[in-house]
Amino acid sequence: MAGVQSVVPRYLAGFNCIGGECPDTCCAGWDVTVDKAQFKKLRAAPDAAIERAVREHIKPVPGMPTELHAKIVLRPDKSCPMLDGAKLCSIQKRLGPAWLPRICNDFPRNYFYVGDHPEVFATFACPEAARLGLLAADAFAPAEVALPFPPGKPVPYRCGFKGTQDQHSDPLQRHFGRIRDFFWDTLRIREYSLSQRLLLLGLLARRLGGVAFLDDPSRRQIATQDRAMQTALVEYAGVLVDGSLRQLTPSRSAQEPESQLREALLRQSVLQGLTAVRMSAFTTANHPGFLQCVEQAFNGFGFDSEDAVGSAARFEAAERDWFGPYDRAHPHILENFLLNEIGGSFFPLGKEWHGIEREWMAIMVLYALVRFYLIGLAGFYREQFSGEHYVRLIQSVCRVISHNAGFLKQVHLELGKHGMDNLASIAILIRE
Repeated sequence: MAGVQSVVPRYLAGFNCIGGECPDTCCAGWDVTVDKAQFKKLRAAPDAAIERAVREHIKPVPGMPTELHAKIVLRPDKSCPMLDGAKLCSIQKRLGPAWLPRICNDFPRNYFYVGDHPEVFATFACPEAARLGLLAADAFAPAEVALPFPPGKPVPYRCGFKGTQDQHSDPLQRHFGRIRDFFWDTLRIREYSLSQRLLLLGLLARRLGGVAFLDDPSRRQIATQDRAMQTALVEYAGVLVDGSLRQLTPSRSAQEPESQLREALLRQSVLQGLTAVRMSAFTTANHPGFLQCVEQAFNGFGFDSEDAVGSAARFEAAERDWFGPYDRAHPHILENFLLNEIGGSFFPLGKEWHGIEREWMAIMVLYALVRFYLIGLAGFYREQFSGEHYVRLIQSVCRVISHNAGFLKQVHLELGKHGMDNLASIAILIRE
């Protein structure tokens, strides 16, 4: 029977798990939870070997809600004990996907409901999803697929909102589709640098966030909110058309050399500090791919804590000579990364840092870190630098950073220490 229909990014329509050929393991280092119904089903598995393994490695967690009833106890190396020698899941191999815990069956897909229809995005923490979603120029063209849920079976939504959009009290929900489309469309306008587009969208997020939320607005108040939202979108579209964005967001090349050096030192200091914060918490979530990328990135521009000026100069050279040329020839890769972050975080309703402006700032900081590491990797690999390095770096960043809500809170605190917890300062971190 046909499943629920959904329009998805084209990269997801062509996605299939590559199993033992994958360079990573889905569950390594992560908590893998099992809901109560699936736990009982697995405890009564018709396969004796699976039944024994379940009793040994999947344990109930007292006091947890039904959907988090049990947890798979990982091996000392943080790998899943249900994997066989070929890195394939023994549960799926011997019993089929219907026997998998929901979190395993869904990964890397996240399902959202918007009004009366489902949406799906993949996390780029999956290497194959990252490869398909980043490298293809048309990865985000729409494609219609049938979701793998038969009629009557509920879709495992991560979050969202139901009902007709214009009936919600939150103006961000009422204008959810228009806002997200505007952000997506702006990221594709290459007449401006990517940092200019990101900053413009940050300014728009601030404007939209200023429209007051009311618990029970009257019709007149709803009409006032809607006019404010629509006016903001129209005015910022005008900024893109009339070219005034260049005056609002001057490029770094227009600055004096002394200012460029100060910005380079600041960028290096802050992003190196954020890296150190993440590394300090790198215990159970150890991921060798991320560690290798970071090490190569810092080696790629000869980072020396005793020579900040020299490190900054070498970083600028790696950006100018190696990263910049490749990135300008393949602009869709980082655009695709940002498009997926918007969709996968359910922007503008993801609530990171409490509000649309803070949510967009979180995406900008993540982009700044990704670009910072990519510049270092370009300096490390030079002529061999390629799209595969984007895939390897972004996959590891999504796995280690994007999926760690605690780190985003630490980012907020760390930026505050530098006095950079604001849109204008973050713009410095992403400026080309």
